[in-house]
Amino acid sequence: MGLSEALVADLDWWHRRIEGETDHVDHNGPFPSPVNPLEAGRRLAKRLSDEVGEGFKIELWYDGLRDTFEADHPAWEPSAAAFFTARVEDL
Repeated sequence: MGLSEALVADLDWWHRRIEGETDHVDHNGPFPSPVNPLEAGRRLAKRLSDEVGEGFKIELWYDGLRDTFEADHPAWEPSAAAFFTARVEDL
């Protein structure tokens, strides 16, 4: 997908954390303990927005709440922007 390896690893950790697959006591991933899943999700959504850059809207849905993130700058990871642009064009 062109995202940085660090972001992919952190997104994987967050997904496993909210699904209850990761013990947050043993592994806090990229966030200080104790981790608030919503705050962690917001930080990750912001990082994703930065990596794909302007022109993309990132939505975070968690526990009935919705946040939207949009970068106001070019992609930090141009290959990620290209990947997601191609996916949109395929629709």
